[in-house]
Amino acid sequence: MIEYPQPVPRPATLAERMRAAGINDERALAAITQGRVRVGEDVVTDPEHPTPWPTGWVVLPSS
Repeated sequence: MIEYPQPVPRPATLAERMRAAGINDERALAAITQGRVRVGEDVVTDPEHPTPWPTGWVVLPSS
């Protein structure tokens, strides 16, 4: 019998987590690229930033 390696799941991205929370892609991308999203204590500007559950994230208000 041939055994194949098990795929390793990749962590969800920030954009995927925001989409799962009901934020549409356009608004999520705008907030991320404007530097209005924190993952943990860090401001993140990359929508592909790994943000696995249960990592906390928050959208900061626009100024």
